[in-house]
Amino acid sequence: MKKKISAILILFMIIPVSLFAEYSILVPRPGDNTFIVADKDGDTMPLDDYIYYKSWHNLLLQNMGDNIYMITEDDDNVLVIGENASPRDVESAARFNDISTIINIGQLLPEDIIEDLDDCDMLMTSRYDKLYEVLLERYDLDAYTIRRGDRIMIDDGEYVPSHEGKEVYVSCPHCGHSFRIYI
Repeated sequence: MKKKISAILILFMIIPVSLFAEYSILVPRPGDNTFIVADKDGDTMPLDDYIYYKSWHNLLLQNMGDNIYMITEDDDNVLVIGENASPRDVESAARFNDISTIINIGQLLPEDIIEDLDDCDMLMTSRYDKLYEVLLERYDLDAYTIRRGDRIMIDDGEYVPSHEGKEVYVSCPHCGHSFRIYI
């Protein structure tokens, strides 16, 4: 009897660990606008016009508007914004969902959208100036610069930086643009 109870307890301890998905999002290369979601086993699913509301490998993939997708795992939401996405569609998706990470290859988000975000990581391909950096700091948002073609790792709904080393902020002496270097 004790062995059965022990086996059941071990089973209940293992199940919650397997529910948390580790997956990655492949950012499209220049000239392409299709993000690809990949699970840890290498299965992939493109986020394209054929995705509306699809359950896939413990994830819910939703189309939130033209070139806007939401990836949901339990209560964690990742908002993926492609080029030429409507700012109003982005605003609707951001306002009515608790978002943990935003991956944006389009234009910078305006302040009226940023003010609705709470404790969110923003991954952007667009370069931004010091004024935009101050805006992000005002709303306590962490921003990371990514490149087209990068692979973004997500674990339990949170962005996992792929670098191993120290992160240093550097400002260009000519234009004043700030960026990160990993040592």
